[in-house]
Amino acid sequence: MGIFIRQSILAAICASKDMVIYVHAQFEKMYLLLISSHHFYSLRKSRLLYIISSLYALDPKNFLGDIALFLGHHITQLRNSNHLFLPSTWKKLISEGAYLTQGFDQNIMILTPDVFQEIYARMSALNIADPLARLLLRMFLGTANYVETTEHDSFTLPSNLLKYANLNSEVVIVGQGEYIEVWSSDLWQQQELEIQNTQANSQRFSSFAITTA
Repeated sequence: MGIFIRQSILAAICASKDMVIYVHAQFEKMYLLLISSHHFYSLRKSRLLYIISSLYALDPKNFLGDIALFLGHHITQLRNSNHLFLPSTWKKLISEGAYLTQGFDQNIMILTPDVFQEIYARMSALNIADPLARLLLRMFLGTANYVETTEHDSFTLPSNLLKYANLNSEVVIVGQGEYIEVWSSDLWQQQELEIQNTQANSQRFSSFAITTA
Protein backbone atom coordinates (compact mmCIF):
# COMPACT_ATOMS: atom_id res chain seq x y z
CA MET A 1 0.00 0.00 0.00
CA GLY A 2 1.34 3.40 -0.93
CA ILE A 3 0.05 6.68 0.53
CA PHE A 4 0.87 9.99 -1.12
CA ILE A 5 -0.07 13.40 0.30
CA ARG A 6 0.17 16.41 -2.02
CA GLN A 7 -1.66 19.74 -1.75
CA SER A 8 -4.20 18.35 0.76
CA ILE A 9 -4.99 15.43 -1.58
CA LEU A 10 -4.54 11.91 -0.19
CA ALA A 11 -4.22 8.97 -2.56
CA ALA A 12 -4.04 5.39 -1.35
CA ILE A 13 -3.45 2.57 -3.80
CA CYS A 14 -4.46 -0.90 -2.67
CA ALA A 15 -3.65 -3.92 -4.86
CA SER A 16 -5.55 -7.21 -4.75
CA LYS A 17 -5.84 -10.28 -6.97
CA ASP A 18 -8.58 -9.13 -9.30
CA MET A 19 -8.71 -5.37 -9.00
CA VAL A 20 -6.82 -2.24 -8.19
CA ILE A 21 -8.58 0.20 -5.87
CA TYR A 22 -7.73 3.87 -6.03
CA VAL A 23 -8.77 5.83 -2.99
CA HIS A 24 -8.77 9.55 -3.61
CA ALA A 25 -9.70 12.32 -1.20
CA GLN A 26 -9.97 16.04 -1.66
CA PHE A 27 -11.59 18.63 0.58
CA GLU A 28 -12.65 15.88 3.02
CA LYS A 29 -14.58 14.06 0.26
CA MET A 30 -13.32 10.67 -0.86
CA TYR A 31 -13.97 8.64 -3.97
CA LEU A 32 -13.46 4.96 -4.64
CA LEU A 33 -12.76 3.81 -8.18
CA LEU A 34 -12.94 0.10 -8.89
CA ILE A 35 -10.81 -0.21 -11.97
CA SER A 36 -11.72 -3.82 -12.75
CA SER A 37 -15.46 -3.17 -13.14
CA HIS A 38 -15.23 0.48 -14.23
CA HIS A 39 -17.79 1.53 -11.61
CA PHE A 40 -17.51 4.83 -9.78
CA TYR A 41 -18.72 5.19 -6.21
CA SER A 42 -18.44 8.15 -3.89
CA LEU A 43 -17.83 7.35 -0.25
CA ARG A 44 -17.77 9.51 2.80
CA LYS A 45 -14.53 9.77 4.74
CA SER A 46 -15.65 7.62 7.67
CA ARG A 47 -16.74 4.70 5.49
CA LEU A 48 -13.63 4.82 3.35
CA LEU A 49 -11.27 4.78 6.31
CA TYR A 50 -13.03 1.67 7.54
CA ILE A 51 -12.31 0.02 4.17
CA ILE A 52 -8.64 0.92 4.40
CA SER A 53 -8.34 -0.22 8.01
CA SER A 54 -10.11 -3.54 7.37
CA LEU A 55 -7.89 -4.33 4.37
CA TYR A 56 -4.77 -3.97 6.48
CA ALA A 57 -6.05 -5.24 9.84
CA LEU A 58 -5.79 -1.83 11.46
CA ASP A 59 -7.95 -0.53 14.27
CA PRO A 60 -10.38 1.93 12.62
CA LYS A 61 -10.59 3.95 15.82
CA ASN A 62 -6.99 4.95 15.20
CA PHE A 63 -8.41 6.90 12.24
CA LEU A 64 -11.90 7.84 13.38
CA GLY A 65 -12.73 7.58 17.03
CA ASP A 66 -16.46 6.97 17.52
CA ILE A 67 -18.69 7.41 14.46
CA ALA A 68 -21.85 9.46 15.08
CA LEU A 69 -25.03 7.99 13.59
CA PHE A 70 -28.73 8.77 13.64
CA LEU A 71 -30.10 6.01 15.88
CA GLY A 72 -33.42 5.18 17.50
CA HIS A 73 -36.79 6.81 16.92
CA HIS A 74 -38.62 9.71 18.56
CA ILE A 75 -42.22 10.87 18.65
CA THR A 76 -42.58 14.62 18.31
CA GLN A 77 -45.06 17.34 17.37
CA LEU A 78 -44.82 19.63 14.38
CA ARG A 79 -44.84 23.29 15.39
CA ASN A 80 -46.95 25.68 13.31
CA SER A 81 -47.99 22.65 11.22
CA ASN A 82 -44.66 22.39 9.35
CA HIS A 83 -41.71 23.04 11.71
CA LEU A 84 -39.81 19.92 12.73
CA PHE A 85 -37.52 19.88 15.76
CA LEU A 86 -34.84 17.19 16.02
CA PRO A 87 -33.46 15.61 19.21
CA SER A 88 -30.49 17.51 20.62
CA THR A 89 -28.14 14.58 19.93
CA TRP A 90 -29.03 14.75 16.23
CA LYS A 91 -28.84 18.51 15.78
CA LYS A 92 -25.04 18.50 15.92
CA LEU A 93 -24.87 16.07 13.00
CA ILE A 94 -27.06 18.18 10.74
CA SER A 95 -26.50 21.75 11.93
CA GLU A 96 -25.31 23.04 8.54
CA GLY A 97 -28.60 22.24 6.79
CA ALA A 98 -30.02 19.20 5.05
CA TYR A 99 -31.69 17.87 1.92
CA LEU A 100 -35.29 16.74 2.24
CA THR A 101 -36.80 14.44 -0.37
CA GLN A 102 -39.56 11.93 -0.95
CA GLY A 103 -38.87 8.61 0.73
CA PHE A 104 -39.59 5.15 -0.67
CA ASP A 105 -42.28 4.27 1.91
CA GLN A 106 -44.55 7.34 1.99
CA ASN A 107 -42.22 9.18 4.32
CA ILE A 108 -39.71 12.02 4.12
CA MET A 109 -35.97 11.41 3.98
CA ILE A 110 -33.64 13.95 5.61
CA LEU A 111 -30.05 13.66 4.40
CA THR A 112 -26.89 15.53 5.30
CA PRO A 113 -25.22 17.25 2.31
CA ASP A 114 -22.48 14.60 2.20
CA VAL A 115 -24.93 11.69 2.07
CA PHE A 116 -27.12 13.44 -0.51
CA GLN A 117 -24.11 14.04 -2.76
CA GLU A 118 -23.02 10.44 -2.33
CA ILE A 119 -26.42 9.13 -3.45
CA TYR A 120 -26.57 11.63 -6.30
CA ALA A 121 -23.15 10.50 -7.54
CA ARG A 122 -24.42 6.94 -7.79
CA MET A 123 -27.68 7.95 -9.45
CA SER A 124 -25.96 10.21 -11.98
CA ALA A 125 -23.98 7.18 -13.17
CA LEU A 126 -27.20 5.41 -14.21
CA ASN A 127 -28.18 5.10 -17.85
CA ILE A 128 -30.71 7.90 -18.47
CA ALA A 129 -32.03 6.00 -21.49
CA ASP A 130 -33.53 3.56 -18.98
CA PRO A 131 -37.08 4.72 -18.07
CA LEU A 132 -36.72 3.35 -14.52
CA ALA A 133 -33.54 5.37 -14.02
CA ARG A 134 -35.34 8.52 -15.15
CA LEU A 135 -38.26 7.76 -12.83
CA LEU A 136 -35.88 7.30 -9.89
CA LEU A 137 -34.17 10.61 -10.66
CA ARG A 138 -37.53 12.40 -10.86
CA MET A 139 -38.59 10.90 -7.55
CA PHE A 140 -35.36 11.63 -5.70
CA LEU A 141 -34.24 14.92 -7.28
CA GLY A 142 -37.57 16.30 -8.47
CA THR A 143 -38.96 16.32 -4.93
CA ALA A 144 -35.74 17.38 -3.17
CA ASN A 145 -35.33 20.63 -1.25
CA TYR A 146 -32.30 22.05 0.53
CA VAL A 147 -33.39 23.42 3.90
CA GLU A 148 -31.34 25.35 6.43
CA THR A 149 -32.12 25.22 10.11
CA THR A 150 -34.12 28.13 11.48
CA GLU A 151 -32.97 30.35 14.33
CA HIS A 152 -34.80 27.94 16.65
CA ASP A 153 -32.90 24.92 15.27
CA SER A 154 -35.89 23.49 13.41
CA PHE A 155 -36.55 22.50 9.80
CA THR A 156 -39.42 23.87 7.75
CA LEU A 157 -40.98 20.94 5.90
CA PRO A 158 -42.09 21.75 2.31
CA SER A 159 -45.84 21.48 1.67
CA ASN A 160 -45.46 18.92 -1.13
CA LEU A 161 -43.59 16.53 1.17
CA LEU A 162 -46.02 17.10 4.03
CA LYS A 163 -48.87 16.08 1.75
CA TYR A 164 -47.01 13.08 0.31
CA ALA A 165 -46.12 11.68 3.77
CA ASN A 166 -49.57 12.52 5.17
CA LEU A 167 -48.02 14.39 8.10
CA ASN A 168 -50.25 16.08 10.66
CA SER A 169 -49.35 17.27 14.13
CA GLU A 170 -47.75 14.11 15.58
CA VAL A 171 -44.85 12.58 13.65
CA VAL A 172 -42.23 9.91 14.25
CA ILE A 173 -38.60 10.56 13.28
CA VAL A 174 -36.55 7.42 12.74
CA GLY A 175 -32.76 7.20 12.64
CA GLN A 176 -31.36 5.23 9.70
CA GLY A 177 -27.67 5.56 10.45
CA GLU A 178 -26.61 8.16 7.89
CA TYR A 179 -30.04 9.68 7.30
CA ILE A 180 -33.43 10.27 8.97
CA GLU A 181 -36.96 9.23 8.04
CA VAL A 182 -40.05 11.25 9.03
CA TRP A 183 -43.27 9.23 9.35
CA SER A 184 -46.87 9.99 10.17
CA SER A 185 -47.78 8.31 13.45
CA ASP A 186 -50.45 6.14 11.73
CA LEU A 187 -48.12 4.85 9.03
CA TRP A 188 -45.35 4.25 11.58
CA GLN A 189 -47.68 2.05 13.63
CA GLN A 190 -48.17 -0.13 10.55
CA GLN A 191 -44.41 -0.21 10.03
CA GLU A 192 -43.83 -1.28 13.64
CA LEU A 193 -46.13 -4.27 13.13
CA GLU A 194 -43.89 -5.34 10.26
CA ILE A 195 -40.71 -4.75 12.26
CA GLN A 196 -41.98 -6.78 15.21
CA ASN A 197 -43.17 -9.75 13.12
CA THR A 198 -40.33 -12.04 14.18
CA GLN A 199 -41.58 -15.08 12.27
CA ALA A 200 -41.71 -13.19 8.98
CA ASN A 201 -38.41 -11.41 9.65
CA SER A 202 -36.46 -14.64 9.93
CA GLN A 203 -37.51 -15.50 6.38
CA ARG A 204 -37.37 -11.98 4.90
CA PHE A 205 -33.78 -11.31 5.88
CA SER A 206 -32.30 -14.79 5.66
CA SER A 207 -30.76 -14.13 2.23
CA PHE A 208 -28.94 -10.97 3.37
CA ALA A 209 -25.21 -11.42 3.87
CA ILE A 210 -24.98 -9.61 7.21
CA THR A 211 -21.90 -10.48 9.26
CA THR A 212 -20.05 -9.03 12.24
CA ALA A 213 -16.68 -9.37 10.55
